[in-house]
Amino acid sequence: MLKELLPPILVKYLSSFFYGWTGNYLSWEAAQKKCSGYDSEIIFNKVKNALLKVKNGEHFVKEGKQTFADENLKFYYTIDECLNEQKINLFLLGSVLQYIEKPYELLDIILSKKITFIHLDRTPIFKNNGDRITIQKVHKSIYDAQYPCWIFNETKLINYICNSGYELVFDAEPNERINVTDAYLKGYYFKLKQ
Repeated sequence: MLKELLPPILVKYLSSFFYGWTGNYLSWEAAQKKCSGYDSEIIFNKVKNALLKVKNGEHFVKEGKQTFADENLKFYYTIDECLNEQKINLFLLGSVLQYIEKPYELLDIILSKKITFIHLDRTPIFKNNGDRITIQKVHKSIYDAQYPCWIFNETKLINYICNSGYELVFDAEPNERINVTDAYLKGYYFKLKQ
């Protein structure tokens, strides 16, 4: 009821105290101890029931192979398993990298495969601050969970990829701010240099 009486800007401000990104943790493990995340059975069932493809844990891949896979939609346990079966020219990380404990190690694996294009989308970044580990609290209307989440320094992230033989072709203007000062979601499109 109160939500209907308040101006939308005030509702958004107040809800940021309960949902969104909080904290600045020294390690992924420290943040993880305060979270319930993708390993939760609640989330697994929500994903399964929503018919979404998520590669974050063996049970998602197993369910995907059994329930959803067809000649156009495939599920793989590893990047190498995929590359052994498919020749791909685009690696899409759509709102993914920030939820990986060691994102630069994953990038090293991806970059070593020399896939022609890499697209990062909806990636939380800072223009000026260093990388930060936070906790993201999901709004209860989606599901009740919280999990560790990185916010990346934009220059560091771009240079990391470009120093591995890629060039930045396109970066999307930030169109969605998050509730951390000077942070927002952004997309990038990289191409392997010839």
